[in-house]
Amino acid sequence: MTWWSVPLMLGASVVLYDAWFYWVHRLLHVSPMYRFHAQHHTSVCPTIWTNHHETVVEAFLNQSFYTLIVFILPIAWPLLVAQKIYDQISGMLGHAGYEHFASPVARFPWLLASTVFHDQHHGYFRYNYGHTFSVWDRLMGTLHPRYDETVEGFENIKPATPPNGA
Repeated sequence: MTWWSVPLMLGASVVLYDAWFYWVHRLLHVSPMYRFHAQHHTSVCPTIWTNHHETVVEAFLNQSFYTLIVFILPIAWPLLVAQKIYDQISGMLGHAGYEHFASPVARFPWLLASTVFHDQHHGYFRYNYGHTFSVWDRLMGTLHPRYDETVEGFENIKPATPPNGA
């Protein structure tokens, strides 16, 4: 690992995982595969615990990336551990039901996904299959039609002030 290979390999792995996640997630929404994903969608209003509310088959398909990527990228195991920690935290935040990331980088022309992204997936089921980025959804026509507009609406909401200035 060098100063330039660490960010390069980690970035490449995150981008490849997003592609993997998108296509596995799309596959899991197609009959007869949906039976392996339906458990996850019992949470229409997700919480952080929804992140891994999944069947063994779904978990195997999603996590197989970490076994296969070592045959594609010369990535060191500590970077895969760091990516998995990122995957866990971002998955929990994406299911939190609270918009943490509403900003211009979460909407066109930028490609990052926000909490709204995954909330819309749970609410409408046939949109927003990606994980970290919205690029595959934008390319494949599966981005919720009001995603960018909804994120923009969250950008101007200020947190509530506690009563009595507490």
